[in-house]
Amino acid sequence: GHREEENVQRFLDTYDLPWNFDQTLEKVYELEARILARGVNLKKGAKNLLAFLEREGISIALATSSVESRARMILDSNGILSLFDHLVFAKDVKRSKPYPDIFLKACRDLNVLPENCLVLEDSEAGIEAAYRAGIPVICIPDLKIPAQSFLNKTEQVFQDLDAVRDYLECKKENQ
Repeated sequence: GHREEENVQRFLDTYDLPWNFDQTLEKVYELEARILARGVNLKKGAKNLLAFLEREGISIALATSSVESRARMILDSNGILSLFDHLVFAKDVKRSKPYPDIFLKACRDLNVLPENCLVLEDSEAGIEAAYRAGIPVICIPDLKIPAQSFLNKTEQVFQDLDAVRDYLECKKENQ
């Protein structure tokens, strides 16, 4: 949920490594390139959820702290880049998550009020950013499950994106 530079600085502050900031960032990018070359799997249900949203005519934005080239490559390699109506990256805002800037920019760019949006997040910083933006948020935890204090700021917590699709279908039927 944070910019790579922030993650590297936190890493350096936590561990006593024989590298400076630039060396560490370079090593992170090298390791990441090797991992990305093997491909990145989508969360379970991602394609089903995106297809549902497209059928329903719901605009889809990606607001990520990731580097643009990395995010586009992952989306494109999984054949889903074209399903997003709008993309917002860390470089597009001054402050990264947990500040709400990236989500508020996505709302402005889509011309939608924050309270009429929904954020899907896996990180504490992302949950906090959505909460501060006044956007309802659903958490789909990844490797690190957010602390309860962050989960308390969510509408729901689901294990995969199929459950999110089911939830949205149910909400639609009950309207």
